[in-house]
Amino acid sequence: MSTMVTGRQGMASRQQGSILLWGLIILLTLTIIGVAAARMGITDTRITNNSLLRVMTYQGSESALEDIIEMNSIEEASGGVPYKHQYHYRIEGSQVSAIGEVLMKGTSMCSGQEGFAMSVSQLPKTGSFDCRQFAVTSKASLQGTRARHTVGVIKYVPAQGDSLSEQ
Repeated sequence: MSTMVTGRQGMASRQQGSILLWGLIILLTLTIIGVAAARMGITDTRITNNSLLRVMTYQGSESALEDIIEMNSIEEASGGVPYKHQYHYRIEGSQVSAIGEVLMKGTSMCSGQEGFAMSVSQLPKTGSFDCRQFAVTSKASLQGTRARHTVGVIKYVPAQGDSLSEQ
């Protein structure tokens, strides 16, 4: 007896091949989605890290600015030579280095400022409101990174013994 071969068996093997092809396409799609999600997660982590580093250097720069704006630093810079001082802070377990600098910009007429009172005895002559203008800056950097922050303010101090040149 001879065995009879039917055409149905060939059709079933072709159907199994198409299921395998569809399975591979779905697997490839899920792999692409997974890789894209992982890349987005890495990018989000980098953004968060950069934001944290920026905040840490900002905090270090503001701390140095607060430390150097004291009157003894201003008195040191009143001779015309910039006064610099280096500070080191530990913020969140990291070392933040900051350099504060005070530079006298000169003597000028004091501008009217709200909440700024001066005694007449501090002025060289009654009626002339002379002020020394100081630029106070600080630059902070975080060890091991490229994170940097610079901040500065202008501080007016009543002049003692200085007088404006007559114009």
